[in-house]
Amino acid sequence: MRSGCISAGIGCIECKNIIANNIINILAPIQQKKHELMAKELDYIFNVLHEGGKRARKIISSTVEEVKNKMGVPIY
Repeated sequence: MRSGCISAGIGCIECKNIIANNIINILAPIQQKKHELMAKELDYIFNVLHEGGKRARKIISSTVEEVKNKMGVPIY
């Protein structure tokens, strides 16, 4: 490839495409691993948020009920 670039045996666009494809091939396994880790992390984060929300609702439910009663807000 180098000699093709130096001697103009291949055009700049072709040379850039070769380089881009080589970079894509080198980075593909790294990007795949990143996506796998992110998927696991997102599941973990959503689980933490869901469980935290359930715990918070248990803690604040009596306070919310009291406030609704004092404000006269109907419960549906």
